Amino acid sequence: MNDIERSIALYNAIIECIAAAPQQQITFAEFMSLALYHPTLGYYTAPGQKIGGKGADFYTSPDVSPAFGQLIARQLAQCWQLMGQPANFTIVEQGAGVGKLAADILAELRASQPDLYATLTYAIVEISPDLQARQREALPADAPVRWHEQLAQVGPIEGVILSNELVDAFPVHIVVGQEGGVGELYVTTDDRRDETLDPDAANLREIIAAPSSPALAEYFARLGITIPRNNRAEVNLAMLDWLAEVDSILQRGYVITIDYGNTADRLYSPRRTDGTLLCYYQHTLSGNPFARLGRQDITAQVDFTTLQQRGEQLGLHTLGLTNQAAFLTSLGLGEMLQALPSLGLSDEQFIRQRAALLRLIEMGGLGRFQVLLQGKGVDEGVKLEGLKFRI
Repeated sequence: MNDIERSIALYNAIIECIAAAPQQQITFAEFMSLALYHPTLGYYTAPGQKIGGKGADFYTSPDVSPAFGQLIARQLAQCWQLMGQPANFTIVEQGAGVGKLAADILAELRASQPDLYATLTYAIVEISPDLQARQREALPADAPVRWHEQLAQVGPIEGVILSNELVDAFPVHIVVGQEGGVGELYVTTDDRRDETLDPDAANLREIIAAPSSPALAEYFARLGITIPRNNRAEVNLAMLDWLAEVDSILQRGYVITIDYGNTADRLYSPRRTDGTLLCYYQHTLSGNPFARLGRQDITAQVDFTTLQQRGEQLGLHTLGLTNQAAFLTSLGLGEMLQALPSLGLSDEQFIRQRAALLRLIEMGGLGRFQVLLQGKGVDEGVKLEGLKFRI
């Protein structure tokens, strides 16, 4: 089926879920889960070019420059060293996109860290058959890679669990400040039903009702934050379950989470009246999640304060929180910039590669991404290389 037919099919699947639900309404988190992860019709599960390249909807740091993966490989090598060079070292990447980051990390470790590479298993957690096929194409046939559909399938490991722009795509609940607490935004539909309706004009609509779970009010009570009346805010309960899964498989090692977000005080500032939800379609931003069903990405910024708090409860101790600009600079991006003139590049190559490196640390873009490093069963007194300083 073509894109429009797929959107219509997804629209009808959402309508069926609404019709079967109590009060004929579903939480925004349920809607977002269907829009992104429906088994055959969702944005991330259906075939198509979404990340990087021509016709994609957005790009990530690995698409900008292989230096991103090369520098992360340096951090991974230090983690292995600090852990006493275990004989079986596992790197887990969840949400690996088209495999670009995995390919760059493995190439760097193979070339510069042969002893580590000999111990290595690179586990990719990917639910999309289409993306898994693209990852297999991007990676050498002899690479020490194995694939899993769920994180729980990876098994107990010693090593590093790595994610880049994963958590911001977890389905979120949307709350609205009210007198004495919060209400929740639900998705419902008008009474009319049109099987041939253009999805861009779909008759899905929002309503506000009582929260679906006490966990939503508890989330803000734990942070000591009150959402002002009529303000909207996203709550990513799924990331709490995800972090518990991370803890369950990580016997000893590190967690590196790179994503777009902020600390809770900034994320839920009274000045942020409409929340952070955004949609991406062919490098164009939108605030309408009901348009282009299954054909656009839907994201919300990550609350790194709660990730740290939840981690501490589980035994994943915070080693540092910094931005991507400082993280990559600490790992040697500045030296890469300084070395460019000695590489014998043409003027065009020099300009292109320099621009790509700078793009990774630009504070108006990728450089402001947050990098959270957590540890379990490791020496917390030793500072990781990526945390040498802040910019």
